[in-house]
Amino acid sequence: MTSNDDYVLEVLQEEGLVTPEQISRMRKGILIEGTSTVDALIQSKELEEKDIRTVLAARFGMEM
Repeated sequence: MTSNDDYVLEVLQEEGLVTPEQISRMRKGILIEGTSTVDALIQSKELEEKDIRTVLAARFGMEM
């Protein structure tokens, strides 16, 4: 996992979109599938990509 993934997951937790339990569960799946935690959350339908983009845009003061 990259530091970018860690940052995105931290922001998503702060915004209440994911829980530490969800992240932990997805990280266990990564070892098998070889995907990022963020991608695993999207693939499992626990998050939508648009929600991630919206949160990150707001964090950086950008418009969607």
